Amino acid sequence: MASARQIQSNQANAKLSTGPNSEHGKAVSRTNAVKHGLQAATFVLPGEDQEEFKTLSDALFAETKPQGMLEVKLAEEVVICLWRLRRARNVEFGLFLESQSERSQGYFRDLRLSFINNSQPDFFGKLTRYEKAIENSLYRALNKLNELQSIRSSTLSAANELIDVTSVSIVNDNQTE
Repeated sequence: MASARQIQSNQANAKLSTGPNSEHGKAVSRTNAVKHGLQAATFVLPGEDQEEFKTLSDALFAETKPQGMLEVKLAEEVVICLWRLRRARNVEFGLFLESQSERSQGYFRDLRLSFINNSQPDFFGKLTRYEKAIENSLYRALNKLNELQSIRSSTLSAANELIDVTSVSIVNDNQTE
């Protein structure tokens, strides 16, 4: 356990800390908690467009038309995987940009620096493994969603065949107009 004098000394030293000064240091520290974002718990990271995520989500839900909680959860998983795969490709794009390039400023530069700093020494191999894991999750979710929707569709068709609604009349034939 630290003594009272050590605690007081630590507190005095902490007041002198000013954080990173260089652009590189600031870029690295800005993403310290996030690392590279390929396994982030949050879906949309700082620097990414929330509206783009919503557009992707809305488009996928409109296309798949999930019904029931399980289908909705699988559709959400597909959206998240697509978004993370997009992020992985952005990291890859950032890795190939030259640091002096005007396009490497901001979001792509920060992703590149963060990934490199948190993935030494084999960052290309690690990126490839992340991409493959994300793709596998995407395909599993898509396959399961398709399977559930096929089952639902065939069940509905079978139920319609069992109940022949064309012969049932809900209008009394004895009624006059």
